[in-house]
Amino acid sequence: MNTDIKAIKRKLFELRLPLSKLTVPEYINYLNHRIINLVTTRYVLSDAELKYLLCETGPGNIRFDPEIVGLHLTSKNNTLDISVKHKVVGKNHFLLNPETSEENLADIIMAKSRLLKTISSRNTQKKVLELLANQIESVAQKCSVSLSELLITQNTIEFVIEEKALVRYFTNQWIYLHHREMWQLLEKAHELNLGAIILSPKIHGICFPVFKKIGLFGSNTYTLYLLASSLKEIDEFNSFEWAYKVTCTPGNLASVDHDSQILRFFQSDLSKLHPPGAKLTKETVAVLSSLDGQENGQFAAFRTALKPALDKHLHENISEWLERRAKLIQEISVQ
Repeated sequence: MNTDIKAIKRKLFELRLPLSKLTVPEYINYLNHRIINLVTTRYVLSDAELKYLLCETGPGNIRFDPEIVGLHLTSKNNTLDISVKHKVVGKNHFLLNPETSEENLADIIMAKSRLLKTISSRNTQKKVLELLANQIESVAQKCSVSLSELLITQNTIEFVIEEKALVRYFTNQWIYLHHREMWQLLEKAHELNLGAIILSPKIHGICFPVFKKIGLFGSNTYTLYLLASSLKEIDEFNSFEWAYKVTCTPGNLASVDHDSQILRFFQSDLSKLHPPGAKLTKETVAVLSSLDGQENGQFAAFRTALKPALDKHLHENISEWLERRAKLIQEISVQ
């Protein structure tokens, strides 16, 4: 292990600093180190699997940002090419153990490609959304919660509960503070004079202290729902006696027929709804929903618009996080 990695690990594991406190070179160095270790031990990994293993497993302070991981993996000039091999099959990008013959891994790559294609197909996603919507209606009824205005879009399920709150469930994406979709939900809720609730497999931790200030509630499901047939195919792949110990792990998977996380939301999370804090004005929310806090030229406006709802300390922390993230994205983009 080189001395740079040792110094980074001391910051992360002894001092318990979060990844966001690393310098840009340290962050990229440690990201490469983790990717190489994962590919070396698991032989062949798709982008989806790498993002899950890097961003949703392990201690919270060393979980990477999936948007940044995605940018890094697609950067033409990153230094990973020195240590791993690449293989593109259709829309899937795989990283391979450099010491293993690609020919020996051909069957695994093709099998994983078929699985990932099935999971991500538009037809499959449409069925998952429809079944999830049915589950939401069924569980709401069991919990005696009134539900109305249910709407399914390409990637979300939206509904109103108890005529009090507008809920939007982002079924397959992370939520970040700077995402327009979050502020657009709050804007729509304000227009309807309703509270706003976000459900997502993963909401970035930086969002929650802000949520408390602006009267928005968020809940992680930590789950990627699949059709039962897709889950069965993955289980069969994972139980197969491959020459190498490989598994297909694109997320924390559950059958869409399994309602535990949805049940938790209706039985537990709803009772924990915190009272709204200093709500933003409709005009401010409209400004925030039109900006991207990480785009060049819009960062300052985003930070300024957010300032009235936050105390000085929280605003400084949020600003520092946004600045570090913007620098990291810029550095990776020009690699």
